[in-house]
Amino acid sequence: MIDLAEKVRCLVCQSENVASSHSDWSNDVRQIMRDKMKAGASDQEIMDMLVERFGKSVLFDPPVDQETIPLWGAPFVFLLLGIVLLFFQLRKRSAIVQQESALSSEAQAHAANLLKEDNK
Repeated sequence: MIDLAEKVRCLVCQSENVASSHSDWSNDVRQIMRDKMKAGASDQEIMDMLVERFGKSVLFDPPVDQETIPLWGAPFVFLLLGIVLLFFQLRKRSAIVQQESALSSEAQAHAANLLKEDNK
């Protein structure tokens, strides 16, 4: 039962599994699990009953399907978006640095004159 309870998320605590949570909700779910096990239900039947009753959010590792694909895909979308934004930001910064470092023709002539004077 402990293995099964570790796969179920406490809907009160959110970040804890039912096995380690001390909330009343988790206590009730553990009792339901015990009762179902005594009645001869398999682990899969218990999980199916919990998902039917509380939704897929009760699972720590929800299956990939039409409902959960946005949850599974979101980290990759945000990573890609971050890489694209970083690329454009670095490109913009590089263009600014090149603009600032490029000397105008007047500044180049002035620098050449200063160098000639130092060499005399």
